[in-house]
Amino acid sequence: MILKTQNIVKRTVITTAGDITYKRYTLIPADKESARILWESEKRKSIIPLDSAIQADNLPFRMTVNMMLEVARAGILSKSYQEAEEALKHYYGVTVNDDTLREVTNYIGKLIYMEDCRLAREARYILDSGNLLCPDDQIEDDVLYLMTDGAALNTVHHVNKRDPNDSSWKENKLCVVFRKSGIHSWTDPRTGETCHKIEKKEFISYTGSIEEFKWHVLALAIRNGYGHVRQVVIISDGAAWIRTMKAELFVDSQQILDLFHLKENVYEYGKALWNNNQKQYKPWAAKVCKMLERGEWKQVLKLLEPHKSKELEGCAVNLYTYIYNHRDSLDYPEYRKKGFFVGSGAIESGNKTVLQDRLKRAGMRWNIVTARYVLALKAKEQSGLWESCVIPFVRKNLLNGPVPDKLPRGKKEIESLEAKELEQAAKAEKEARKGNPSKQEK
Repeated sequence: MILKTQNIVKRTVITTAGDITYKRYTLIPADKESARILWESEKRKSIIPLDSAIQADNLPFRMTVNMMLEVARAGILSKSYQEAEEALKHYYGVTVNDDTLREVTNYIGKLIYMEDCRLAREARYILDSGNLLCPDDQIEDDVLYLMTDGAALNTVHHVNKRDPNDSSWKENKLCVVFRKSGIHSWTDPRTGETCHKIEKKEFISYTGSIEEFKWHVLALAIRNGYGHVRQVVIISDGAAWIRTMKAELFVDSQQILDLFHLKENVYEYGKALWNNNQKQYKPWAAKVCKMLERGEWKQVLKLLEPHKSKELEGCAVNLYTYIYNHRDSLDYPEYRKKGFFVGSGAIESGNKTVLQDRLKRAGMRWNIVTARYVLALKAKEQSGLWESCVIPFVRKNLLNGPVPDKLPRGKKEIESLEAKELEQAAKAEKEARKGNPSKQEK
């Protein structure tokens, strides 16, 4: 193969040290045979040796990998892409418009999201192959906590072509996992109360069907020791789909009904039962809550027996059914004796830091595809895994591996991809709901 110099071209690359402009030679084939060989071997019509030497020839944007990572991080930590644009200009002295910022953030987010999906498929294979549990003599004397919840996300609804401004609320599911060994505990000298701080935790986020989300949860649990710890505890608000997931994937775990949600439902039911009479419903609700904290759920059911068939106006909770359905998750005295948490504060705060701080600002609407990419990055950042996970993975894929396909860029391409994924998600959701209703039983 014979190459010849075509011209010298300037190129400006955005780096963490600012804009850098350099000149480089462009080489092209000297004859048709050389052109054929170059295309068959490299799938390109020209070569720029300097770009190849500094690993800048395959980059999807005119910026270094390190700068792409900083752009993506700014994109998820700022309240908006416009705010991120200002932050990059202030700290790095570079101008990256909000459209490019959005594309880079989505590009990096797609890499991480697709890796999460690969790990979810791998977790399913591990479970199906029966290689999940380790020998008894290798089990660690530790507790693995799983907390999961859903929160609404305002999404652009492209199905109705006649109304492009139409939108709908979709549930984004979030799970956090941590271990007892990763919790720092101390006694407050002023109050004498025991305080806790979770020092190591990991989130996973997914906007889509329960059927797909559960494999992401399993992968998350495996990464944090599931199969190698003696005790697994799942704390949730009582949604039926969580109980189903527990029965399918975490058979040996202890599920605990979040005490805060339980009390919240008791007060809501009491308010409706006593027609919003505070002198009657507050003492009644306080009494029921104390009984439940003492593990006296059977006595509470007897107390509720006369009202179990009532439909109370303004109340979506049937407290009798709610408590009966979760009777295996209400032994709070025993849980406290074992040192278990009985509240889901970690997942509630996670919904704020992972989802709400970035994606639920005033006037924001997201298409599902790109929301997944942003949430994948937010989950890693809030898990403290940006330096140890995101940076090395992105550098490996962009510098040492094949460059992934670029994101769909036109509105029609995004809408087409989203419509296809929505159709697949709806089909999976329908299959998952057969015989297993996912709505919270109240």
